[in-house]
Amino acid sequence: MKQDQKDSEEMDLDRPHHHQARGELEHVLTLDGDGTVKKVIWQDSTEVISVEDWRIYIWDIDVKQGTAKVRRRGCLTGSIETPDKNFKFTSAVMNPHAKEVVAVYGRSIQGWNLNSLKPFQIATGGDDCKVRIWDVRDSTAEPIMTIQDHTHWVWSVAYNKFHDQLVLTSSSDCQVNLQSIVSISTGAEYKYGDASDTERDPADEDDQVENVSHDAPTDGLVQAFDQHEDSVYQVAWSSVDPWLFLSLSYDGRAVMNQVPSEEKFKIILN
Repeated sequence: MKQDQKDSEEMDLDRPHHHQARGELEHVLTLDGDGTVKKVIWQDSTEVISVEDWRIYIWDIDVKQGTAKVRRRGCLTGSIETPDKNFKFTSAVMNPHAKEVVAVYGRSIQGWNLNSLKPFQIATGGDDCKVRIWDVRDSTAEPIMTIQDHTHWVWSVAYNKFHDQLVLTSSSDCQVNLQSIVSISTGAEYKYGDASDTERDPADEDDQVENVSHDAPTDGLVQAFDQHEDSVYQVAWSSVDPWLFLSLSYDGRAVMNQVPSEEKFKIILN
């Protein structure tokens, strides 16, 4: 019986993802670039994009074989082999509606994200402690909204892919902020009540307006999360649960949180 149990354990060790089943991390493959990796974008199970100081790599990966092959490389200026090192990439995002990688460079912008529900809208976070929302169609180069609820550099910004009025930001102030930008989101396009109903009781209409103004989401800081004790360099929304998100700090601590119930019901019921 003991021998059978031992043989069974040895067979389990040979199975793929055995460590994963035990709740342990498993090394699958390595992306061998040339510089410091600033960001990795996981497009699907066969493609990964890595952003380094002076180059962007597009990799074809095979998880089962544990291999990664460079399909394409790109740089801002100069040649691929000798890029201009005066310009460093700081972050990048993938446009989900097109095969495009959009990257930023310079020291002032540390993190940014593309609104997948409004592809012309982007959010940036910088070393001035501010988060700015931009409409790339606007030629005036002025942000449509500026948020300043952090006290140090903003390293990461993330739109909620299901409810773009919710934006996560993280900073060197050890804090993760959940912001509401409903006035410039797709949620601002919805009107409360039935506009086609021409016969209304004025008293009922007043009650409806009062309830909406009280319960509807508004712009501003929804909640600040302060469970981290070091700089928070990355925030990300769950791809399956629209109310769940994760943050990662410099000390390696990962914290999972969720949108407060009060804000969640405001969005659902309106």
